[in-house]
Parts: sequence; structure tokens; C-alpha cells
Amino acid sequence: MIMKQKMITYGIATCLTIALFTNCSKTNETIPSVQQKIKGKWQVVRETFTSITPTSKTPSSKDGDGSHYYNFTADSVFALSPTFNKSQVAYKVTSPTQLIMSGIPMQIQTLTNSNCILYGQYTPNVNGSYTTLTIELKK
Repeated sequence: MIMKQKMITYGIATCLTIALFTNCSKTNETIPSVQQKIKGKWQVVRETFTSITPTSKTPSSKDGDGSHYYNFTADSVFALSPTFNKSQVAYKVTSPTQLIMSGIPMQIQTLTNSNCILYGQYTPNVNGSYTTLTIELKK
């Protein structure tokens, strides 16, 4: 009788162990990194420069016309934009919410598969004035 109980207990433990391992399979879904998400060709929707002084705030926007884009590769970005004309500059993703492009820290305000909004602020001048740049992109 004791031997029969041990066999039943061993059988139940074996079945539970097998069930545990078959139910705990790894998923192959991975969350794309910022570097992976930003790669590719993005059409310029709008670039907005805002000049900010101690007494005023003056925005100036340039809309993309369909031919303007940013093409992010593994280590550089080629820009054909209303503001930058044709230029190739290095960029580096420094965190999930920031990248450095052409030496300017840019906040990643939005980054989805189809929309990207980048925001940067140039170093303030002696008088306290500075310029911000918002780049709105879409795939």
C-alpha cells in the first residue's frame, strides 16, 4: 500500500512537471528598440524653429512638400529637408527618449511605426535667448 502511494505521488509529480515545462514556452515577440524603430525614410511633415528671447517668442514653420525627408541608417541620417537642404550627419540614440543629431540633443517626443516628433533646443545665448527646433516626420 505504501509503495502504491509512492508510485501515485511520483506519477502526479512527473505529470505536473511536464505540464509546467510545456506551458512555459518563450515568446519570440521582441519590442523594437528606438534604433530599430527610427531606421528608414521619414517624410517631413513640418519643421518649426522658435526663436525665444526674454521678451518674445517667434515661431517659423516650413512644411515638407513630399520631396523632403530624413533617411536614418544604422549610424547616420541623410536629410533633404526644407531647412537643412542636403546633408548627411551622424546621429546616436542615447536613451529611449533622446538622440543626438549633428551634435544637438533631440528629445524623442513621439516614435511609432508611422510618426516621429523630435524636439531640440540650441544653447542659450549670453542675453538668454535661444532657439528650439521641432521636426515632425511620418513614414
